[in-house]
Amino acid sequence: DIDIAFNESVSRGAKPISPPTEMKDDWGTVRIATIGTYGDTVHKFIERGEYDGPYLPGYKEVKPIVELPDTGIERIDHIVGNVDWYQMEPTIKFYHEVFGFEKFIEFTEKDIGTNYSTLRSQVVKNYNQKVMMPINEPWTGLKMSQIEEYVQYYHGAGAQHIALHTSDILSTVKALRDRGIEFIHVPDNYYDTVSERIGPIQENFADCKKLGILLDKDQHGYLLQLFTKPIQDRPTFFFEIIQRRGCQGFGKGNFQSLFESIEREQEERGNL
Repeated sequence: DIDIAFNESVSRGAKPISPPTEMKDDWGTVRIATIGTYGDTVHKFIERGEYDGPYLPGYKEVKPIVELPDTGIERIDHIVGNVDWYQMEPTIKFYHEVFGFEKFIEFTEKDIGTNYSTLRSQVVKNYNQKVMMPINEPWTGLKMSQIEEYVQYYHGAGAQHIALHTSDILSTVKALRDRGIEFIHVPDNYYDTVSERIGPIQENFADCKKLGILLDKDQHGYLLQLFTKPIQDRPTFFFEIIQRRGCQGFGKGNFQSLFESIEREQEERGNL
């Protein structure tokens, strides 16, 4: 019920952007409403009813000019937001009060950082974990952190990356590399201890190393993940590819490696 969702969110403090509005085409009717969250980011409520079109009213299905192999990407796993100094707690509070989301996992400056910069992060989720959103903020360091760099180049808070889920990360990463997607560099010494830390996996470990796949585990299982470089000429938005083998975490054991990798690229840009 989009009316209840929109009105209840606004009554709890969400900024209304557009009230429930109908969109129609030959496939049926969809109702959409929009509220504001951190920075210029917005969330949309969508009530599809019996709409049977390819996406939303006004969109048409098209066939690709060239048939390419399927990448195996299935759905969005989570979306990560970057906010400015001391804005993580207010943002987490917003999601708790407006949507009823609960704090799931927390990373402090002791978990993630180098000699130069650090960050803090908290993850919120809805009741069934279909929606999960880590929120990052910069923290005290000797130099500009990558979160500060993002906020500076993006001109405010925004989505840092979208994690896309696959059931076969090796095939997905190969397919994306063949299409020209560039991923972050993972140093060879990362793999010196990872097999001992993770234990047995179903995938071929040598293939994971060859493709630069990162691995982590929790009490429920393990995950495999890899991050693209920023998709624009600004050091802002990028994608993550993730496969879960039972693991419910976000690669805490890899946060440090990712942080260091992004910091190296930040240094190459002269922004560290």
